Amino acid sequence: MADENTFRQQVFERLKLALGEPETSRVQAGELYRWTLPRPYDVNMYVTMDSPEFKDLAHIMVSDGPRFQSKPLVSFIVYTLEEADDLVERIVKQWELRPPR
Repeated sequence: MADENTFRQQVFERLKLALGEPETSRVQAGELYRWTLPRPYDVNMYVTMDSPEFKDLAHIMVSDGPRFQSKPLVSFIVYTLEEADDLVERIVKQWELRPPR
């Protein structure tokens, strides 16, 4: 894989380890990744990693909650592995807030 060992690929591996296997879409510049994190009551959490043209950063969008809330979609640009680890930890914690089935 051409992306192997780039910063973006390292962040992808961290997300994959924490969230599982994503859906993958191929575009001209590379691959886009999307995780669907299931929750009860059809309020899933979605994590998308796009911008494959930027190998030295990771652009991650998190959609969490119903569409009528004030900020259902937030975007993060990650430049360091420490930032990536912090973001992955925050995503996992938010996902774990889901009520039990």
